[in-house]
Amino acid sequence: MPAITTPFLPDLSLDLDFYRTHIKRLVEAGCTGIVVGGSLGEAENLTPEEKIILAETAVSATESRVPVILGIPSMPVAKAVGLARSAEKIGCKGLMVSAWRPDSTENTSAATAKHLSTVFSETNLPCMLYENNAYRETLISDDDVLDFALKHFNFGAIKRSHQPKPWVQNLKKTTGDRIAAFVGDDDQIVEGIKMGATGWVAGLVNALPEESVALFNLAISKGSTGVKVFYEWFYEMLRMDVVPDFVQLIKLAQVEFGLGKNELVRPPRKALTEVERKEALDQIQQAKSELSEIKCFVTTNLKKS
Repeated sequence: MPAITTPFLPDLSLDLDFYRTHIKRLVEAGCTGIVVGGSLGEAENLTPEEKIILAETAVSATESRVPVILGIPSMPVAKAVGLARSAEKIGCKGLMVSAWRPDSTENTSAATAKHLSTVFSETNLPCMLYENNAYRETLISDDDVLDFALKHFNFGAIKRSHQPKPWVQNLKKTTGDRIAAFVGDDDQIVEGIKMGATGWVAGLVNALPEESVALFNLAISKGSTGVKVFYEWFYEMLRMDVVPDFVQLIKLAQVEFGLGKNELVRPPRKALTEVERKEALDQIQQAKSELSEIKCFVTTNLKKS
C-alpha cells in the first residue's frame, strides 16, 4: 500500500489533477490500497480540509478497486476523532492512526494508549496503528496491543517504522493472526516478511510501483530464489525512505522515473541542497541503467514462484 506523496502546483496548492493520475497509475501497477496523508504525504503541512479533499479525490480515483486509508496524524483526540468521522462519511475504508505524542506533562505510553483507544472507539472503520521508532516514548506495549485487540473489533493491523525483529515475532506470539504486521521502512520489507509481516506501507513505490509490487510478491512467495538479487539492486534506492529528507528524495525519484511533475515540497521542509541532489541523481541513474535487465530477471523469477 503506497503512502502516497502529495503533489503541489507552483503556488504550493494541491495538484489534484496529477494526484488522480498518479493514484490510477499505482492501482494499475498492482498496489492493494492507497494511504493518504501519511508522513510521506507531508501530513504535518496539510490542513484538515486538505486531508479530506485528498481523501475524497483518492476515493473517486480508485473507483472502488482498492481501499483508501486516511492517515490520522498525531493530534489532540477531539481533532483525531473528527477527522476519523469525516473519513468514514466520504468513503474511506480504513484509518492509519498515529501514536499520540503528548506534551511534556503527560509524556507516557499510557497517554498514548488512552488516545488510541478513544479514536478506535469512535469509528467503525478498520484501524491500523502507526508507530514511528523516532518517538520511543509513545511505543505501545504488547499487553496494550492485546488489550486493544480484545476491546476493539476494528483494530486490525500495526505499522511500525523500525527493525522488524523482534516486534513482528512478538506481535504474532501475542495476538496470533488477529493483528496483521505492516512494515513501515522500505529497506526492511524482505526481513519483515521473513519475520511474519504480511503488509507494507511503502514509500518508493511512488517512483517504482511495478518493481515494489514485484519485490513484495517475490518476498511473500518465500520459495523464490530471485528475491536476494532483486533486493540487492533495489536496496540503496529503498534507503531513500528512511532518511530525514525522504520526502524530497522520493519526489525526485518520481520525477526521474517519469511518475512525478516536480519536486516541490511545502515549507518548512526545504529543497535538497545541490550536493544532496547530485548524490541522489547519481544513485538514481545507476539504478535506471540496470532497470531493463532487472525487470527481465524479476519477470522470470515471478513466473517460477
